[in-house]
Amino acid sequence: MKLLPSSDHTLTARIVLQRELAGADFDRLQNLLHRRAASWSSRLRLEIDNKVKVDLKQPGAVRAVAERETSTTASGRRLGGPSFVGAYPSLECHVSVDSMPIVWMRTGSLRLGNSISFVAHADEIEGMSAAHWIYQVFMEMVETFEPLWGAVSSHPEYEAKVMGVFPSDSSTPGAWGAVGYDFGRALPGLFWLNFFGPRYVELIGRERLLGAPAVEAREVGRGVLVVTRSDPHDWSSENARRSLEEVLGHIGRQFFFSKAEPDAPRVAPDWSEAFGSAPDPRASRLEHDVERIVEYLGQMAGSFLESQGEFWPFGCTVGLDGELTPTTALGDEETDTVQAAELLEKSIRAGAEHGRIRAAGICKDVRLRHRDGSAQDAIDIGVDLREGEPVRVIYPYRRTASGAYEFEEPTREIPDMLLFPGVTSDLSTHTKSASN
Repeated sequence: MKLLPSSDHTLTARIVLQRELAGADFDRLQNLLHRRAASWSSRLRLEIDNKVKVDLKQPGAVRAVAERETSTTASGRRLGGPSFVGAYPSLECHVSVDSMPIVWMRTGSLRLGNSISFVAHADEIEGMSAAHWIYQVFMEMVETFEPLWGAVSSHPEYEAKVMGVFPSDSSTPGAWGAVGYDFGRALPGLFWLNFFGPRYVELIGRERLLGAPAVEAREVGRGVLVVTRSDPHDWSSENARRSLEEVLGHIGRQFFFSKAEPDAPRVAPDWSEAFGSAPDPRASRLEHDVERIVEYLGQMAGSFLESQGEFWPFGCTVGLDGELTPTTALGDEETDTVQAAELLEKSIRAGAEHGRIRAAGICKDVRLRHRDGSAQDAIDIGVDLREGEPVRVIYPYRRTASGAYEFEEPTREIPDMLLFPGVTSDLSTHTKSASN
């Protein structure tokens, strides 16, 4: 199904949690969908594959899909989550799952990876105004899931307040994205509907939130709901801006990100105290290095297969400054794939021994041998770290009659150390022979 683009009419309701979404959470979401979006969910399917239908009459249907759409990374982290489409294209539901609920990025920003959002593109949803429908759904979400924070905004409002170009010291300098989405520093902004969970109620003050000069301010469960205006789309008029300034001034601008003053001092919860220990920048950096290497080598291997049908061993390294550099084996026309892998490992190991790199990976086109005697082609990625455990990721694949490549779910294991000092490598096993 072709999704509708975001427009001035688009409203998005999102809640963000400080814990992993799992199990009964998906059953609760299924109940919400069944009651609040019966017409739309009568033909519920995955956005990524319309052939996968989700029957809400079957107990555990959403839970099963969510578990299937959440994959395990090379380092053992579970990431993913389903996105749903339904009987009409003007509504979407997106679920994000992360087994590391709180992630301190290597740049120092904090990301919360578990969320649920509904996106309404039309003025009417399920036989009522989209604003009324999304208000009801948002209220049920905050009551059911008790999130850390939640908000409902129009697309133009969110883009104006949160989106922008990342600075040079970020992980994606110059890229367009949610620059205001850093819960380690401040809340993303103040929108039409705003839910402050218990942690923010404690930080800001319950009475201060309840006393906000807003259209509505009331307790919802252990949190507080603040409604800044009556019309969700009227955020930029003079009256709307004046009203918002009054609410901001009362609650405190220091709790919210502002594109006008991106470097101004802000106030956020004490995350290290809340979760028992200070964030570990080293662990986040190691996770980041592994993911970068696996993603880069996997994408390159897929491209080589599409263009050449095979590939020779190749790799990459991550320097002490974090720069990723591709590496290849320097052989001659008589060098075979096993020798090429050995030369590549030798070259990378030399850099590791001299302390010039902090992580490295090697990718090979291999032939897996199964116990029943059968064999299967696979992409074999080995990643080693100067500090931390090595990882081996294997992507079995096959070529269809049409010439396209189909990849199975990857398997992951912890191999012997590969590339750093004091170890030997076992990655040459089963390397396929490739023609020059």
